[in-house]
Amino acid sequence: MIIPIINYSALEFWLDGTDKNDFAGKKEVTELSSHFPFSISKRLSENLAKEYHLSLPVSLMAPEKRNRDATCSYRLFSYPASLPSNSFVELTDHFGETVLVSSPEYCFLFAASVLPFYEVVRIGCMLCAIYVFDKTEAMQQRSRIPVTSTKKIQRFLQSAKGMRGVKTANTALHYIVDNCNSPMEVSLAVLSSLPLYRGGYALEKPAMNIILRLSSTVSNQLNIRQIRGDMVWENQKVVVEYDSNLSHLQKEQHEYDKRRATAITMSGYQLVNLTAGQLASFRAVEETFIMLRHLLGMKKKSSEMGKNEEQRWETVHEILLKKKTLQQILFDPRWY
Repeated sequence: MIIPIINYSALEFWLDGTDKNDFAGKKEVTELSSHFPFSISKRLSENLAKEYHLSLPVSLMAPEKRNRDATCSYRLFSYPASLPSNSFVELTDHFGETVLVSSPEYCFLFAASVLPFYEVVRIGCMLCAIYVFDKTEAMQQRSRIPVTSTKKIQRFLQSAKGMRGVKTANTALHYIVDNCNSPMEVSLAVLSSLPLYRGGYALEKPAMNIILRLSSTVSNQLNIRQIRGDMVWENQKVVVEYDSNLSHLQKEQHEYDKRRATAITMSGYQLVNLTAGQLASFRAVEETFIMLRHLLGMKKKSSEMGKNEEQRWETVHEILLKKKTLQQILFDPRWY
């Protein structure tokens, strides 16, 4: 039998790294016949949830429309009219069945078909990130190799023409950035890149966690060979760094951070250090991004910003201030 995990369950698989098996046993599957052998039971669906750390009910694809069904343990969805290649990857399993999961690119397309636009952009940044949620870690996350990238998503969407959500997915892709390294970086990247009418601040899309161009003299003087900036606008020489409450606790780290900041500024960058306090309310966020607009050579506040303040208030609260867990993002009752 073939068991394809799809939709919200597939997104949860890629974005929840608690099992620490990001790439274990996966391989690309280029085709899935519309008549694949399929069978599911309450016990098997619960075993799937336990094995792959999925919330119940598990979303599964069935080969025929008559298989469309829902229980407390699983939800069945019909095979679509067509599927692009690389829509699934195969997992190592312990059930004697072939277990597939929607590829990260197919997951993004699904998100674009059901979620609000700002959430689609957030999901895209999370799929392209260099971290993953992990409840077993002290900071609830850990580093990993990205499971996809904006280029891979773009290639997938080119082969998915005509499918539900493609238009929205292609539009959202313009605002997604690679290599975010924390939920806060994702939030800041989304708010930076979204246009004003979609609740963002319409900044030029930042580069995340790229190596800065340090002056060789400064590098030698401070004994720092390489620095990555959290958010970088290289053309305008602006770097934004976010200092979380859980980092920078040790004296050695604090001293290194001071040398690091000196190296950045002496190499010609304008450094902006953001703290939790500067991002604790809508007004504080507004002031922060108005400052960034000024540093990037934009109008501090335009008439269009005033027109879209209500939309921005909603987006800032949903993306940043509510501090949602992964499960709260994916399983918000409003999206069902």
